[in-house]
Amino acid sequence: MTYFKKLGAQVTVLASSIALVACGGGGGGYYDDQNSNNNNNTGGNGSTTDTKTVVESLNLSLQDANAKPIEIASDNSKVLIAVQALNSDKGGVAAKLVNLSIADSDKLGVTSKTSQVTTGENGVAVFEVNIPTLNTDSGKVQLTVNVDGTTIKQVYTLNIKKQVRFKVNITLKFNKVLFLICQRVRQVSQLKLQIKMVV
Repeated sequence: MTYFKKLGAQVTVLASSIALVACGGGGGGYYDDQNSNNNNNTGGNGSTTDTKTVVESLNLSLQDANAKPIEIASDNSKVLIAVQALNSDKGGVAAKLVNLSIADSDKLGVTSKTSQVTTGENGVAVFEVNIPTLNTDSGKVQLTVNVDGTTIKQVYTLNIKKQVRFKVNITLKFNKVLFLICQRVRQVSQLKLQIKMVV
């Protein structure tokens, strides 16, 4: 009788061991698998920054009032400062605030229509700058543009030259000379006609 009790106890222990193995070692395997799933979910839901919307650099160009590229501005005129915000792929970044500041150390009187412009779909912000008449042959101001709230900026020296205004005088003088020539030709023609009639 004692032998059968011992045998029954051994069978019970063996059956319990088999059941634990089948269930993953007492539940440890199940919880490890759950923790593994949780870790994967956390990684999948992590937020990342879209680099295409991050401004990495600025490209600045000088244009005349008709948006044509120029190298030097003329006094008594309006020029356009086109600033393009670029991402790491050199693509334009839209909806970014761009600031413009003018350092006019020579007190030329250069001003901007506005000091802040939002970039358009192509990432370009355009500033209209007014240049007054210069009292000297040339001048310059320093322009600084930067993306609002960032350290991304670019410094540009705007060179200005005084417009040549004696073209009108040259044209008037040329017209006067041409008029005198025409008068002389007319007089000569009339003289020849009179001579012919006398003869």
